[in-house]
Amino acid sequence: MTLDRDIKPFAASRGPKVTSVGAIVGMALASGLLLGGLGAGATLAAVGTPERSDYVIQPAQQTVQTDIMDPHDVLTPEEEERMLRDASRIAAPDVVQGLHYVVFARNHENVNDTVEEYLRDQHPELIGKDKFADGQVFIGVGLNPRRTFVFSGEDVAKALDLRKDDRHLSRSIDAIKPGARDGNIPAGLFAGASTAIDAERAADARYESAKKSRVGGAVGLGVGGLALGTVAAGTVGGVRRSKQKKAMRAREDWDYVSQTYTDVAQRLQSIDIRAHSLQSGLVDERMREDWEGLRDDFLAIDRSVGSFMSIPADAPDEQFRSRAEKIAEARLMCERVETAEANLEKLYRVENADVDARRYELYELGKDLAQAGYVASDIDSGAARHAKELEDAAVALSNQPDHPQFMERYLEILDRSALLSEHLQGQLQKRNEADERPERTHIYDKDFFAGSGYNGYVPFYVVSSWDSDAVAARDSNSGSSSGGVNSSFSSGFSGSGGSSSF
Repeated sequence: MTLDRDIKPFAASRGPKVTSVGAIVGMALASGLLLGGLGAGATLAAVGTPERSDYVIQPAQQTVQTDIMDPHDVLTPEEEERMLRDASRIAAPDVVQGLHYVVFARNHENVNDTVEEYLRDQHPELIGKDKFADGQVFIGVGLNPRRTFVFSGEDVAKALDLRKDDRHLSRSIDAIKPGARDGNIPAGLFAGASTAIDAERAADARYESAKKSRVGGAVGLGVGGLALGTVAAGTVGGVRRSKQKKAMRAREDWDYVSQTYTDVAQRLQSIDIRAHSLQSGLVDERMREDWEGLRDDFLAIDRSVGSFMSIPADAPDEQFRSRAEKIAEARLMCERVETAEANLEKLYRVENADVDARRYELYELGKDLAQAGYVASDIDSGAARHAKELEDAAVALSNQPDHPQFMERYLEILDRSALLSEHLQGQLQKRNEADERPERTHIYDKDFFAGSGYNGYVPFYVVSSWDSDAVAARDSNSGSSSGGVNSSFSSGFSGSGGSSSF
């Protein structure tokens, strides 16, 4: 389910429009801030601003059909039963007609060939001459040699960005790896499927990609044309290419800030009011400190923004390169404030009995607890049962979003989830040999959801990422490695998707 309000990444209008924070919020938040001579060229005038609403992917009204292909009986019947049950928690769009979990005990070095051969022998209806069948998604693991993979029909790949070189494809493949590395295949496959075909996650991925493409394309066609032409001419060496890349990134960041900074500054006071108006237990002192620190950091960049926004759009690369760090800092501040604004709005809507917002946040919490249950099942059976109880409680509460004791029940689930997260962190730390525990999420994190940080609650997606990094570091020290995405087939088959080692 998608929340109604989305924050625009760029200013609504075009042209020179950067104004000092001192002029906008000086009396309200930070008197004495200077009015810089701020102006920016309209580099992106001809390129439409991406709107989050344009990238919404509606989930289907019914659960996607799911099966398990396990020719070597790697999974137990109990694991398969749970995998099929939990697949119903994944809100896939209509384009996904079939979800297939695939596990091989033995496979080719190029596991892509194993997938193709297996489907042609056992399920020819799911694969064509050159492509996988429309509507189908394959999430899998090969254990010897160790590979994770995601493949799909062309219609699914186009809708969910699961084609070769799509960042969403690589993220989906990587999501399988923590569970696969720990020998918890069900956990890995669930994480991969949740990442690959969940409508909300796919929409977020497409939106972020569109933002990057918009700025990058504008730079390439506009002020970055000379730099690109130089590269095309082949007149630069490695050092110059590095400098050029730095300048191009600085120009991209400059364009972003020029189109965003003023709008963010204009909203800063209202965001601050919102942050301090929240009264529920979902918001603690640490969260307010997160916001106040971010607010103050944003205010502090005023002088810096004024200095680099006076750069002409057609200025030499060196002028952008020399201020690259300051420009990048300003962009980061703008992005974080916008993200914090969206997250504060989530909290406000939950606090004020918005039915859709409450259901959505409980859906996110339920997915997190489902993943916790998978991992716990490989460590502590009691913790696994506890995770399932909490998941069921989240589902039950999502069906009563207007209950008069909703907030009390919600906070109780979060409190117990915090204890579970802490317990699992301790168990995982013994195994992954990490020096430190994972950090709590912040109000400016893109993957923040209501309840993150409550009583120290570290969501399990954060725990899983921390564990994955620790395991990867440990395996690297012992000589293990993981590679990039491989989308090739020995036969010349060209179906969408790819694989990677773990």
